[in-house]
Amino acid sequence: MSISETRCSCWRVNGLKPQMGIKKISKREILAMEPEITRDLLPYIHFNPLIRALFWKRLEVMMELAEGKEDDMRILDFGCGNGLFLPTYARRFGKVFALDMKIGRLALRIREKFALENLTFIECDGSRIPAGDNYFDLIVASDVLEHFRELSGVTGELYRVMKKGASLIISAPSENLLYRFGRIFFGHKKPRDHYRSSSEIHDFMRKNSKFMCMEKRNIPHSFPDRLSIFNIYEMRK
Repeated sequence: MSISETRCSCWRVNGLKPQMGIKKISKREILAMEPEITRDLLPYIHFNPLIRALFWKRLEVMMELAEGKEDDMRILDFGCGNGLFLPTYARRFGKVFALDMKIGRLALRIREKFALENLTFIECDGSRIPAGDNYFDLIVASDVLEHFRELSGVTGELYRVMKKGASLIISAPSENLLYRFGRIFFGHKKPRDHYRSSSEIHDFMRKNSKFMCMEKRNIPHSFPDRLSIFNIYEMRK
């Protein structure tokens, strides 16, 4: 099954040669495009610059792990959410596919504002990704897999659509004591659909999938596991 042959909703703009660079969309730009503040958007416009920096740092680290995977490569942003990372992906990679259950208003406005002409949106729940076997060169799942109650199906599907030797880069909250304290300190509650910590996702994939873990990064970088806020893994097919 190809992207164009799926029942899932897709819409595309023709390809554009990517340009290098990390694009951090400013608080002012975000609010100009989306005045309605949601839970997922709040960290990127937070009054505390440390919170904003921690969340944007995930993108920097993921792109470091993706170094060398550029130009004409196909990347899947699995669970693209509000689309804040899409300008960076579109600059670095030849073809970008952004998948989520429903493509939100902000993601659509980001595509328009930054003229992301090499971007294809896919509305799908991830249980059956509308792509053939061995299709993607890189998949990024930023704070997504912790929302799946059952991981074997989705990880198997990600494995199916990845090329041999391709990477899956995963970011997820540590859910350690420091993370939980920070959530309480800033007045947030743990979402009901956060079923696993980053280490539990890694342990599951190590024991129950064919992926190989190539590298792990902590955020903040110099912090040990027990004090890290996010953990990022590069898994290889």
